[in-house]
Amino acid sequence: CEVMAILIQESQPFQLQAEFFETHMAGWLERFFNDLSDARSAVFYKAVGRFGAAYMALEKRYLNMTV
Repeated sequence: CEVMAILIQESQPFQLQAEFFETHMAGWLERFFNDLSDARSAVFYKAVGRFGAAYMALEKRYLNMTV
């Protein structure tokens, strides 16, 4: 997401980054990647879905850390 990248590049406060991620990305992106990895017809995109789901899990863990 471009907005998330800008928040990080501009060294915006960690809490602002975490709030943006949770409010605008976490819910729907997690469902999207899980649905994509489960789709029967998405041969190539299954791997993209698995990668995205793993990335979302990592990002959630990172943003839940105390800084």
